[in-house]
Amino acid sequence: MRLTVPRRGGWRVWGPVRADFERALAGAVDPAIASAEIASELRRGADYVRVTLALTVITTDVADALAIAWDAFCSAARDDPAAGRWPPPQPRSSRSRH
Repeated sequence: MRLTVPRRGGWRVWGPVRADFERALAGAVDPAIASAEIASELRRGADYVRVTLALTVITTDVADALAIAWDAFCSAARDDPAAGRWPPPQPRSSRSRH
């Protein structure tokens, strides 16, 4: 699944914490998480970066997979010293509902 979240502060703020965030994300303690990584980063202006995470969650229930992925993101973001720069995003599936 992919989770895309905005992060204020731009590259100058994101760059120094990126590696720590990715380590915290990859070190998620839930055994249902098979893999978790930063899939892409897109700069939007000087003060905004859109970060897309890719997580593989082993479960038979989509709602459980979303909850587990969201918890892993929140846990990794909590370790970010500039955590206030993560606006409260809404989890979205990479699949369109149209």
